[in-house]
Amino acid sequence: MTVRVSKPAFNLRDKLSELDLPIGKHGSQLLKSESAAESFELVQGGRRRLNINGDMLINQRGTTTGLANTEEYGACDRYTHKVHGSYGTWTTSQDTDVPDVGGFEYSLKYTCTATGSSSDGALATLYRFEGNDCMGFNYGTANAKTVTLSFWAKSNLTGNFNVNFENEQNDDASCNFRRTIDVADTWQKFEVTCHGDTYKALTFGTQKAFVFDIFWGAVGATYADGTPSEEWDELGSSIVNDRKGAHCTMDFQSSTSNYVCLTGVQLEFGESATPYENWSYAEELARCQRYYWKPTGTHLNLGMWSHGIADTSGIRIQAYTWPVPMRATPSLTYQDAASGGNTSRVHIEHPDKTDHTNISVTFEPTTDGTDGGFKYPYGISGFDEGESGLLTAYNFEASSEV
Repeated sequence: MTVRVSKPAFNLRDKLSELDLPIGKHGSQLLKSESAAESFELVQGGRRRLNINGDMLINQRGTTTGLANTEEYGACDRYTHKVHGSYGTWTTSQDTDVPDVGGFEYSLKYTCTATGSSSDGALATLYRFEGNDCMGFNYGTANAKTVTLSFWAKSNLTGNFNVNFENEQNDDASCNFRRTIDVADTWQKFEVTCHGDTYKALTFGTQKAFVFDIFWGAVGATYADGTPSEEWDELGSSIVNDRKGAHCTMDFQSSTSNYVCLTGVQLEFGESATPYENWSYAEELARCQRYYWKPTGTHLNLGMWSHGIADTSGIRIQAYTWPVPMRATPSLTYQDAASGGNTSRVHIEHPDKTDHTNISVTFEPTTDGTDGGFKYPYGISGFDEGESGLLTAYNFEASSEV
């Protein structure tokens, strides 16, 4: 006898949702995704970290001391250090104090070395993107992407600080968030999610565009006189500044015992933070060198030779290629001695070992390197036509920061 058995059709996805399986909220989202593209977006696959040197691995400039009433790049590449007004004097350094979560060797540390006295000042860390790295943001469209910033911070103080996102090409657009360090001398992870700006676009190119900054402490009217807003709005640059440090409650300028450390900085697309994405040292260094480069050691050595020009003489300088093409034609700084030398001057050695110092030459920098250089007219005393020597530029730096 033949027995026929039939089963009713059922939807596997619906049945799974009825089972008490440990798939979690994210697993449920994946099961409900309608396409590979949607699943990929949920998983956040591929490269995630948008910023460079989030683990403070690269530190070409070394420790920076005496920061006061300034905004400049210093310790740990790609981060701008802002000390506004008389908000004390600061040292920035690459430090080995890191959270005990694995994957980090260094942090960026701010140490107060002299107290402040102003009622209008601030301490902040800024990170600027060039426009060429902002094409995926889709700002200024209905599809503007949400970004999440995550980082680890530690301080001897507790209290509120602010995280700000800005469009620096349209600097009357910003978004502000308040966060709190709850426990002193303890590493704490922070996450800040910022929805995309559908109104104002980011300008592509080599100029500055998107920026995020962390205002650790602020007092007075310049940066602490407004109310933070967690939505993008366009109220004018002065109001944007007012909001950056609004309601910061930690007074870092009050004592030379005060410090704050930062590491594991990661900006990524999406509604939530993922674990920090480590890159190789070589890749991290090369990406930093697009904006700043200095030779290993204390100096750059180049060949030079003397040649006749009409009724006088001059010298020509050997060309030199940067490790990677830089963002823009860099500005160069150098001296004629390793310490205490004359700025914008070089040291030249004659074949008979005669030394010449305080020599002014003209370099010809490009984005790809220094395309030689020259000294004309009159060359250098003691050099005859056709003779060559060694040019040394101490403490040489090439900078094309955003």
